[in-house]
Amino acid sequence: MKRFFIVITLLLTAFTLRANTTKESMKLWYDSDAGSTFTNALPIGNGYMGGMIYGGVSKDYIGLNEGTVWSGNPGNNNKMGAADKLSAVRNALFSGDYRTAESIASDMVGYQPASYQPVGDLVLSFPDHKASSYRRELDLSTAIAKTIYTYDGVEYTREYFASYPDHVMVIRLTANKSNKITFNATLTTPHRNNSLSTVGNTILLQNGTLNSIKFQTRLLVRNDGGSISAANNTISVSDANSVTLILTIASNFKSFNDVTANPSERTEAIMSEASEKNYDDLRNRHLKDYQALFNRVKMDLGEASSNATDITSNRVKNFNSTNDPDFVRLYYQFGRYLLISCSRGTGQPANLQGIWNRDTSPAWGSKYTTNINLEMNYWMVESANLSECATPLINKIKSMVYNGNETAKVHWGTSEGWVVHHNTDLWNRTAPIDGSWGIWPSGAGWLSTHLWEHYLYTLDKEFLKDVYPTMKGAAQFFLNTLVQEPVSGNGYLVTAPSDSPENTHGGYNTCFGPTMDIQIIRDVFSQTSQAAQLLGVDGELCEKMAEASAKLPPHKIGKYGQLQEWFDDWDDPRSDHRHVSHLYGLFPSAQISVDETADLAEAAKTTLTQRGDMATGWSLAWKINLWARLQDGNHAYKLIQDLLTPDRTYENLFDAHPPFQIDGNFGAVSGINEMLLQSQGGKIRILPALPNTWSNGYVSGLCARGGFVIDSMAWKDGKLSYLSVVSNKGEELSLDYKGKTFERKTKVGDTLVFDANLKCKDSAWSY
Repeated sequence: MKRFFIVITLLLTAFTLRANTTKESMKLWYDSDAGSTFTNALPIGNGYMGGMIYGGVSKDYIGLNEGTVWSGNPGNNNKMGAADKLSAVRNALFSGDYRTAESIASDMVGYQPASYQPVGDLVLSFPDHKASSYRRELDLSTAIAKTIYTYDGVEYTREYFASYPDHVMVIRLTANKSNKITFNATLTTPHRNNSLSTVGNTILLQNGTLNSIKFQTRLLVRNDGGSISAANNTISVSDANSVTLILTIASNFKSFNDVTANPSERTEAIMSEASEKNYDDLRNRHLKDYQALFNRVKMDLGEASSNATDITSNRVKNFNSTNDPDFVRLYYQFGRYLLISCSRGTGQPANLQGIWNRDTSPAWGSKYTTNINLEMNYWMVESANLSECATPLINKIKSMVYNGNETAKVHWGTSEGWVVHHNTDLWNRTAPIDGSWGIWPSGAGWLSTHLWEHYLYTLDKEFLKDVYPTMKGAAQFFLNTLVQEPVSGNGYLVTAPSDSPENTHGGYNTCFGPTMDIQIIRDVFSQTSQAAQLLGVDGELCEKMAEASAKLPPHKIGKYGQLQEWFDDWDDPRSDHRHVSHLYGLFPSAQISVDETADLAEAAKTTLTQRGDMATGWSLAWKINLWARLQDGNHAYKLIQDLLTPDRTYENLFDAHPPFQIDGNFGAVSGINEMLLQSQGGKIRILPALPNTWSNGYVSGLCARGGFVIDSMAWKDGKLSYLSVVSNKGEELSLDYKGKTFERKTKVGDTLVFDANLKCKDSAWSY
């Protein structure tokens, strides 16, 4: 045992030394400002507010967002009378008249949701400043951005961070000589009829033209030395030693149907508390909060290359032609940083752009797209050890039930259960939108699986009790709206009408029983039944779900060897469509696996091969997860290479659809986790899809279902060297590594240590 620990100590020391030598690789950095390009700017956020740091020298813009600043008003977007058309559209579908079905479905679409809006900009002007020795950076280890430059023999530093505990953004201006800080500060907004005023050393910006939403931005400027004055809605500081700017934003939003809060009272209360703290206190509170989450996962994927200290934009350009494993680590941790920054506490969940948007008409409204993108945002939240960051999504799902119930009545004619189609917004609108392709009834079902996943990782039965009614409602909707198809002769239960997001068959969207729907419903029935049994409730409902599940169509392998996307064999082997919705059963679900359903896994592989690798950013991220589940690490890594290119990753590492969509960032983190660790189906798989490129590495802090944490794991020459697993809940531990297995009941707090052959060194040893 002593020799074993000496070996492990040396191994971990080696990784620690390497980590220390590549400390700079945890920073995004650039030698020029972002100009006016949003996807060059650096993001900061505290879960409620987002800021984009452009780093201009003579004029610095900080783009501002707040999670509840949306267009629109409370209320649903239902199309009255839609349910009356169900019989006609189903008859058309079952008779094969897709032209008529498409026409009827197009008339069942509701009204457009709202769109996420920018707040405006904080503008800092430094007259006549011109830079030499310029550097702009974002340190992921501290969540602090900096702009550093020299002008007229003086080095100037601007520090920016967004504090979750104090609900503010903080900008600190310093110089290496006394009395050198001179600048002007003001606020702007693209929204008309606003009011801008100054009170002492505070600027107030109140908006007036966003339908129901009213918001206020409050900026406090504190100077050390020099003088401060206010005029023309601008605060001017002259000859200061240092300056701290504290900013907060609040709206009148309380909930999806309540906008009675007072923005001014909210910002005043926040600022009153924050202003009593000095800069060091604000910074230290921010660091303690952020690092408690961020530092949970450590990763090393191989020796850093010569590119590790290069400008980040160059690393994006060169990654596909170089071996830069440390850049993958940077990109991975950037994804975790983004989720911490945009999904916390009682804030809103990450939308299509997280929390960062500068456009009043953003692409796709920067909404919540529920046929893949919102779910993808949170695939990694549990495995990447950020379980708390799931809270905004969980709250959102629960809050959608009210409107979802109404939409189920108006659009589907059922008074039981709730539904959301392929989009929602701040106001929880749940009706289908856009066109016939919007009539996809499985959004609530997919979202409810996230509630079950949170339980599987935490085993928190009080949480399960709280969310069970939401899961039950999603299941009840399907029980009440599935219909028997008369086409196959088997009378399978199917959704009708629906579509396979966002693909077409023969030029039509509308169909019945697409594969993804059936896979989601199978999960919803299974997970809701398991939850009911754990809670000791709804035995009769469980029987109904079991009966309905048995009547769902099975997976089918089509004539080209592919997993069928539709009820009928319509797949085009030449299609490169970005959506691979019918592979939901492989990932994020676990209905298809290499181990247990080899024929279906091979069919899924055929589908992926036919669709090809190149796609939009988020689609590439999904495919990384899928190839990882197929246990093909080299192919998964190829997709990482395809993703980390200028076509799919912007200079600031935002994912490019294009344009910017944050789901690709989050989905890629999930994919990397799946390459290193999988835990679906009650078994933890160690290094299931390790690519040859990552032949040596180390990771700690990844989470597995069942309440397990990988305390540390190292590998060398592509083979496991060391594994330490912590059991937080005392569940049965089942490990698999290249055919070697280990199973044992654990105790709460146990730490089990394994060697390269998965032999437990001391199962009783805990620390």
